[in-house]
Amino acid sequence: MRNFILLIFLIFLLNTSCKEFVTSDFPNTEPKITVNGILHVGDTLKLHVSLSGKIDSQKINFIDDATIDLFVEDKFSEQLKYSGKGNYVSNEIVLPNKKYSCKVAVPGFSEIICSETIPDTTEIIKMKNVPFAGKDEYGYPYSSIKITFANNLNDKKYYEIAIRKGYFHTFTDPVLLNEGLTLPLFSNEIIDDTIYTLTMNYTAGISNYPTNIDTLPFMLELRSVSYNYYCFKKQYYLYEKGTWADGLINMGTAVHLHSNIENGNGIFAGYSSYFSNKITSTFDEE
Repeated sequence: MRNFILLIFLIFLLNTSCKEFVTSDFPNTEPKITVNGILHVGDTLKLHVSLSGKIDSQKINFIDDATIDLFVEDKFSEQLKYSGKGNYVSNEIVLPNKKYSCKVAVPGFSEIICSETIPDTTEIIKMKNVPFAGKDEYGYPYSSIKITFANNLNDKKYYEIAIRKGYFHTFTDPVLLNEGLTLPLFSNEIIDDTIYTLTMNYTAGISNYPTNIDTLPFMLELRSVSYNYYCFKKQYYLYEKGTWADGLINMGTAVHLHSNIENGNGIFAGYSSYFSNKITSTFDEE
């Protein structure tokens, strides 16, 4: 009887979900210039310029005839050089608390304008590693790192944490949970003190974890990110989740990606980094 009910259910799904043919012939949309640049303090400024195509297009249409003028603090600095495959590079080293702007001219299109100021580095005051912080739902152990940093109550700040060779685990910190996403990306919106200690759970190099590769030692990076970086990263995460939805358990949703490119698509944002000491299995505190 149970198998019969399951068969009826499957037939119902086939008859209801497969009646309509979903066309793969998407309508043409007006092509737009796409400018992408992630600025990192200490690196040279780079931009990638391409032309958007149809929604189902897998080909990237590189722009190789753009003229890009770079301005630092609203003063002309230089013209970026083309290095191939839509990439343009400058000699300008990105510095914190400076405004960077680009004017991109492509024949046949309106002038593209983008601008961003990169925040200063936020240092880690103290860091403590807890080798065995808990166990997951399968009984496997995970570790955690407690990161203490200063907080300016009068300044809205945005952060991202990255670990080299490690893997983030379940989020339990209230600041991370406040974001509503499983991303190591957060703001100081609910931090009400001048000092905060954030807890990041991770797995890395724990011999009792059979599916994990021994990755110790590794490093942690605390990024101070711009508002545009923060918005884009969050929306890109939702975009990817929608792309991989199966339509049954995980429903796809249309997500508009954040952009600060005037007269075009893309993102022009950045961050500064603070790197921790190497973390080992016996690492305790710095």
